[in-house]
Amino acid sequence: MSFDFDMPTYFDDPPVVYRYSRLPEIERQCSPFLSSASELKLDDSRGSKIKKELSFFNGDWIQELDGSPLVPFDDSDIPRDGLSVSSPLKLVGFEIKDVNPVHQLRNAVSLCGTMCIGMARNSTLLYNSRSIFYMAPGMSVLKISFEGVYIETERNGGERLLCMLGSTSLPVWNSASDKSRTMSSSSNHKPGLLQDGRMLLVLRYHQIFSLTKRAILGELKSLNEPGKPRYFDVVHISSQLSRFSKYEFSYEELKSETRDLSLYRKEVEEDGANRFNNTEFCKVMRLFSGHIFKIIPNWRFMSTSGLGPFLLGQENKANDSSYKNVWLIMQNLICEQEIKATQIRSNSARVAAVFRVFPAEKQRERMKETAAMRTGLSGMTLSVEGTWDALEGHLCLVGCPGITSSGLQGCDSQISLYFPHSFSIKLRSIIFGSITSKSYSYDPVLFELEIRPQDLKFDYVWYSRSYLTYKYSKIELAEAFRKRSQLSGLFNLIKPLFLSYPGKRSQLSRLATEVKRLFLGNSASRQAKDDVFTYYEMYSLSNDLDISCYGTPVPSYNSYKPEIFIHLEVLALGPLVSGRAPWLDEDSPPLENEVKMSKSEVLNVSLSLVFTGERLEFTDHKDYKNISKLFLEGLYDPLAGEMHLIGCRRITVDARNLNLERGFDCLIEVKIEYPDETSRWLINPKAEITITSQRNEDDALYFHPIKLQTSMLSYNQYEQDAVFRKVFEEILRNLMMIVSIALISSQLLYMKENVDGIPYVSRIMLSFQFLGYVYPLLCNTKILLQEKEYRGPNNSYGYEQILTILDYTGKLFVLAALVMTVTLTRKVAEYRKNPHPGSPSKSITVHQDKKARQIIAVILVLGLLSYYLLYSSIFQNENINALGEDQFKKLWSYKPQEFIGIIQDLFLLPQVTESMITKTPFRPLRKLYYIGFTLMRIGLHLYDLVRDPVINPYYDEPAFLNLDLFFTSTASNLALIVIMTVLAMVLYMQQEGSHQKFIQQQEIASAKSL
Repeated sequence: MSFDFDMPTYFDDPPVVYRYSRLPEIERQCSPFLSSASELKLDDSRGSKIKKELSFFNGDWIQELDGSPLVPFDDSDIPRDGLSVSSPLKLVGFEIKDVNPVHQLRNAVSLCGTMCIGMARNSTLLYNSRSIFYMAPGMSVLKISFEGVYIETERNGGERLLCMLGSTSLPVWNSASDKSRTMSSSSNHKPGLLQDGRMLLVLRYHQIFSLTKRAILGELKSLNEPGKPRYFDVVHISSQLSRFSKYEFSYEELKSETRDLSLYRKEVEEDGANRFNNTEFCKVMRLFSGHIFKIIPNWRFMSTSGLGPFLLGQENKANDSSYKNVWLIMQNLICEQEIKATQIRSNSARVAAVFRVFPAEKQRERMKETAAMRTGLSGMTLSVEGTWDALEGHLCLVGCPGITSSGLQGCDSQISLYFPHSFSIKLRSIIFGSITSKSYSYDPVLFELEIRPQDLKFDYVWYSRSYLTYKYSKIELAEAFRKRSQLSGLFNLIKPLFLSYPGKRSQLSRLATEVKRLFLGNSASRQAKDDVFTYYEMYSLSNDLDISCYGTPVPSYNSYKPEIFIHLEVLALGPLVSGRAPWLDEDSPPLENEVKMSKSEVLNVSLSLVFTGERLEFTDHKDYKNISKLFLEGLYDPLAGEMHLIGCRRITVDARNLNLERGFDCLIEVKIEYPDETSRWLINPKAEITITSQRNEDDALYFHPIKLQTSMLSYNQYEQDAVFRKVFEEILRNLMMIVSIALISSQLLYMKENVDGIPYVSRIMLSFQFLGYVYPLLCNTKILLQEKEYRGPNNSYGYEQILTILDYTGKLFVLAALVMTVTLTRKVAEYRKNPHPGSPSKSITVHQDKKARQIIAVILVLGLLSYYLLYSSIFQNENINALGEDQFKKLWSYKPQEFIGIIQDLFLLPQVTESMITKTPFRPLRKLYYIGFTLMRIGLHLYDLVRDPVINPYYDEPAFLNLDLFFTSTASNLALIVIMTVLAMVLYMQQEGSHQKFIQQQEIASAKSL
């Protein structure tokens, strides 16, 4: 992360005419400085340079408080708990607005400027430029206008000075009780404003800045008498040179400095160091200037005495030697070619910069940017200067803390940097450096600039391709881990035939791809070679292996509310290190070029695994157990879709007596199982991650095994798969309706041949079937199988017409089934009105029909109420705030359709109930009819069990919702399958048992008659 240092918005003032009316008063107040000033000649070009060179932004200020503060502050932005709240930053900026060579003295020139001074907790000073004073919770800004003179003197080796008088509307309190709250006012009171023109500003600049002369120092004081309302205590100001200032390198003074590389000599030999020439070096330094460096624990010392030469305030000091609460940034970089008379080391370069530490407040991203833009020098800064040695690939700098007044004698720090040439499992840093004391007054401090693999792929691809390689060192251990984890050889032979994983397609997957291409035409993915990876495929595979989604521990009782976000990024895959998309790079090889690696081979892979979230419940709060970040290296098997990896985690506590490698615990095994790609149109792809410590349980670094399951993984073809499922399900509905028509037809034929049983067909059962066909026609919902979409695809890829045709065809089939069901009902009603064979004066009636209706009605009413109350209570306990109102209404509208489906599932319940009451000796329903409908409904529920809801993997809210609440749950599907099976079995036993008993009775009666 880097930041640009643009001019703050609070200097965007409206145009002003400067009148220079205070020159006599300025001469009187500035006379001590004017008396020692040198003669000054100023032309137009010099005036424009003064504007740039003397302006500064985001400097620091402190005040000698004696009861009269300059700027009040409202601290009501502090949360009630008051935890982890940083102190407000005291920032000041000054800009020269006008230089007037006409109104000038012999040794001075008149000018006007504006100062903004104030306090801000989480940002720089931002406010309405037209206001003089602004105060809000967490922010106070005062603008002061100045008029004065610019002079130059010979003191201190040449000095430039501004002496100016200021005027503003000064904030003051109306009473002493209010004034006591000026620095911490959380009340609703606002200070009054009094016009004040009696304030003196003196700013001192060096003529030529250098290592020990970088500071801009100033003083703002009130000319009013102490105790008066307009009086304020003295304010001290500090900043540093800008990019427009002249800088003089101290080469002669620093050339005798020794270069101690012993601290990480072994690491340099292991990683290798890039040896840039001076042009390359300055380009690289400018690229990474302004990035955030992480201070890492020194595994050799683990000191808790402080942070090297930096003097941290009590509110910013880290709690332990890990320095995890502190970051480091390099500012104000100056890099140029070293010029010598002998030209012996022409590839060397000279560097000057400032290192600044600041608190690493992760919850306040704005604080990073604010700290990066600060220019004040203090105990939290280190001014550095040195030389790049191209022969050794090493940058050696001398550092001076804060504002140095004792010359090079106070510069006790030595900063060493190198640029690793080879990444490894224990090194993922673009820059690695150290800060040491030449007098051994503090323990060394180590820091690094770590770049995410994704940034190397896109933002710094030229650097990674030109200067980075990867050195694998854990492949043998990973291979041993893979062999231990492999299943039987027969399963490994069968698996590639049916399952497809990233990087390798199975035979079934190729068939599925052809089917999708048949449906989706050109939207299917491009074909590739089956035996060897191309560069394009290797790049695509590295992206497919990345994981960025939520995850939950397994087992988990709250799996639909994950609190862990998983970042898995591929750094190196086979011979490629953070390759860029080949179509974005003109210099990349043609897409047909092969990487010469078989798709059946196991690939070397290196990754970075990071867990973030509010609570990492699977980790311990102790640093010994923290595994929130792992560097991984190992093997990926495209045939099995599995990674077997060795993991390394940085240990941030004193663990010198434990088995560590450069401060890393590398006795960790990680297995990642990727989902099958063949079925992801039906089953949302989810990966599983297993992390195991190889240490003994009594080891301090041991942790219990961890297993995580991700939410749905994102992939490029998810919309095409969703459209494919739409088409498939529409075809399935049509086929099911054709089967339904065939089953109804078979029942009609059966009734022609077996008229005795017609009156005993349950009309309630037929009404259930009738309702199932009428509802989708009236409410325009899907037939038989309801949609299971949380967020459907945004694009139908030109298949809207096919989907419409299939939908209308299905409705025609529903109409046909509806007419045939009405025919069945009419036949039953007619036969029930026919004369009874034994008594022509009476019709065939089922006297228990009314009783059956009452029983069914009670069951349905109780079921509906229970269903409604259950889901209403669950919805009230669920966090559905992430849903929009339209989305929630859509999902709730699925519930009536689900209930209608349940009624269709229970279509045999009325027939079973009436058969139990009437005990008819006939078989009113054909076995093909009721068993066929039962099997069809069971098949739909089995399909619903297998399929996952269609969701958009780029939206987070599905990961936090229990989607079983919106669709038919797994438990409901299983329960309905069991109920339908039981009803079919009971009806079969009823019909067959009664019929067999009736036949026996007829045979007995016939025998007696004979």
